[in-house]
Amino acid sequence: MVPKAGEGTATTGTARALILVWARPGSSRESVKWDQWRKRWAVSVTAPAQEGRANEAILELLAKTVGVSASCLVIRHGHTSASKTIEVLGLDQETADSRLRGDGTSRTLTQS
Repeated sequence: MVPKAGEGTATTGTARALILVWARPGSSRESVKWDQWRKRWAVSVTAPAQEGRANEAILELLAKTVGVSASCLVIRHGHTSASKTIEVLGLDQETADSRLRGDGTSRTLTQS
């Protein structure tokens, strides 16, 4: 099931967006998928949850997904938790939501 507009995100001011994430470090492949049960984006990365490597990989994958530089993403809540709130600077909420949803379906990106 594809999230509705605004679901899995939080409302913010102009030129920034919040993305609610469920981190899945140590996965066999990297992907961004909508988790209907958690009402968050499940972000799977191959990096382990050690010394911030998974957090870095999550920011890089989300940056690629929404089309911004990784330096534009900041973890606002959940640095050591699977449940995270990520702020995207320089991108409004509507654009971030649209890019995460892709063409009306949940988006899966596989990293080579």
